[in-house]
Amino acid sequence: MASNLSYDSRVRAIGSWLVPTLSRYTPPAGMDDQSLRQEMQLMVDDLNSSMPAHYNQAQVDSFLKRVSKYVRANQGTRVWPTIKVLIAGAAKASSQVKSEPLVTEFDSPLHVIAGRIRDGSSVSDGYLFGLTSVKLLHFTDITEDELTPYRQALIDQFEQSYGEDYAEQRLHELAKKHTKIEEGFDPDAERGGNGEAGAATSKDPPRTKRNLSVGDAIQKIRASRVGAEYTDLDFD
Repeated sequence: MASNLSYDSRVRAIGSWLVPTLSRYTPPAGMDDQSLRQEMQLMVDDLNSSMPAHYNQAQVDSFLKRVSKYVRANQGTRVWPTIKVLIAGAAKASSQVKSEPLVTEFDSPLHVIAGRIRDGSSVSDGYLFGLTSVKLLHFTDITEDELTPYRQALIDQFEQSYGEDYAEQRLHELAKKHTKIEEGFDPDAERGGNGEAGAATSKDPPRTKRNLSVGDAIQKIRASRVGAEYTDLDFD
């Protein structure tokens, strides 16, 4: 059984998750840099307080992914989500994260791929975007950050072979597909073998429409305004 994360590790994990999450939204008007930094620090502190203290790394990752899903479904504007929305998402996430994901016959091949990624070995493009990539992120401890160099290399190959315009188009297409699958993915159904892969369940809240052409994959490859300005935050 994996060990519980320390307070500092939890805060760093939340901070690393928060910056790219907020980069998808516009900072509130009327707040200067200092106020924005303070707001982000409060978000980290409140999310950490809302997270059960016994969580290990896998559970923290699952918790934050579920908070992301809640925010996407319930944030009605393109402005930063409020702390109230994040806390509501944290409450829902903590009720859903029951135990550490188990290594089963279903997901053990994904752990082999995770090991190859950790070693810097080559992997199939199918593990970078789409359903298999979403499963890799849910059922192993691989993070979006670890996939970024592989995704960037793939886009670079497209650009070298077919030109910048084609590479840009393919990036948008792949990111759109990946984000759509990610939003409808139900890890519990996948783990239990129930239902269609990637299908949403009736317990999911209704989702608001948003521009799916700008997904997490693009945000990870291109530095956004918020990501560029606030990545130096020290969440200690």
